[in-house]
Amino acid sequence: MKVCLVSDTHGFFPVLPSADILVHCGDATGKGDAWELGRFDDWLYGVKEDYQEIIFCPGNHDIMLERSPAQARAILKSATVLINELLVINGKRVYASPVTPSFGYGWAFNVDRGEPIRQVWDKIPENLDLLITHGPPMGILDTNLYGQHCGCDDLLDAVELRKPR
Repeated sequence: MKVCLVSDTHGFFPVLPSADILVHCGDATGKGDAWELGRFDDWLYGVKEDYQEIIFCPGNHDIMLERSPAQARAILKSATVLINELLVINGKRVYASPVTPSFGYGWAFNVDRGEPIRQVWDKIPENLDLLITHGPPMGILDTNLYGQHCGCDDLLDAVELRKPR
């Protein structure tokens, strides 16, 4: 199975290679309002012929998906939206979580480090083929503009414990 992964497009929609599955790992929008989600869905609709399945796991900028999930899901008709959910595609188990450690600004899907975020990661199922998260585990592609590692230690623990393919 060929998977095309993209993230943090923030209202800009790149030309992507075709694949079996397109996964957008969050921050499709800048502010997360209905207009931006509609633009994102229009883009997805335009590329859907290149993919058998399109999955969207929101990010911290995709605020409407946290505050008004039913309304946001109604706008996003061209993708399967996964928010701490499991999807089985052609026998492959895929789980996605938009959660990231809290870092202020009133962003969506922020959970405090330590026990609160561990409770989220404890819900990640076993025997996964693909784990999709908006934020990275600690030390894995998590360097910010200042060279600091800002990933989640508890997510790293969950990944090491569950060992998704």
